[in-house]
Amino acid sequence: MDKIKIEVFQRNKADTGKNAFTNEKPIIKHISLTEPDGKTFIGKGKDYYEYSFTFDAIVPYENTAWENSVDLSKMDQKELLIKTENAYKQVWQMKDNKKEDDFFALLFNREKETAQCEYSTKRDVSESLQSYMEPILKKDFKMQPLENYKLVLYGEGRLVCLEQNSLDTRLRGESALWAKYKDEDGNVIGSFVSLYLHISKGKTNFEVIR
Repeated sequence: MDKIKIEVFQRNKADTGKNAFTNEKPIIKHISLTEPDGKTFIGKGKDYYEYSFTFDAIVPYENTAWENSVDLSKMDQKELLIKTENAYKQVWQMKDNKKEDDFFALLFNREKETAQCEYSTKRDVSESLQSYMEPILKKDFKMQPLENYKLVLYGEGRLVCLEQNSLDTRLRGESALWAKYKDEDGNVIGSFVSLYLHISKGKTNFEVIR
């Protein structure tokens, strides 16, 4: 590679055919930087070339994520731990009793935002649902005890989760919510349930955000 060119365009989704390109508007353009000689690509001979830029994207939706969430770092941390443990225990019971409809109801807002961001098709959503269902349908699926975990805050204190506090490198940093099952070859598989919680301003109950 001796150069790279990146262009970002704005295009109306309603435009199709010839109009798809005729009406598009350039947003940003980047041509790879060169050495002082003005010709030699600065990434020549290197393993990779990196360049970052920002732009305002106009999209048909608005995801607020956790920008309107309570700063959990300002709460009493013992109280926060108890509250988080209770939430995890509720989800643990849902998974252990295979009440997937109840579990999916908790994930609705999270999955909705993800689908919007990724412009998911019905097939994408179906595959996502299938990935949730696959482990739970295994006859030897078994939730593991909620133990040996630590409270962790993310998102500038607005997201909270419980993570494994194990010395086992296969578990360290993973969600405290997890199960084991065997695949078709008899191999033991660990299935970790990602559960990041937040509290919207003006509310007191947790919601699943990630």
